[in-house]
Amino acid sequence: MIKIEKLCINWLNENYSQMEPFETEEYPTHIFYRKNRKVIFEYNKKNGVVYIDRDEIWLFFENFFSMNCGQIQSITKIWVEGQFKLKVTAIHSRNLQLSGWWRDNSN
Repeated sequence: MIKIEKLCINWLNENYSQMEPFETEEYPTHIFYRKNRKVIFEYNKKNGVVYIDRDEIWLFFENFFSMNCGQIQSITKIWVEGQFKLKVTAIHSRNLQLSGWWRDNSN
């Protein structure tokens, strides 16, 4: 692992390794991971796709490390698979906080 990847994964571990997973009847094929009641990423159990919160993680890597989409996808895939033991087929960014659903159901 190159130095920047290690630095990024250490940052992710320090800030997000203790997230709480939760599932709902409304979305039975998804696992949602949250920190302080805020959804940070969602995992689709059926197809292995992960959506990382754009504001919380994605933009940090873009702005602080000047990373491109492919670099962010690679690092977050390594981290999610290693930290949460999930099989990931793809990583995408999404603003997970826009929907009122998150505020109403992430108690």
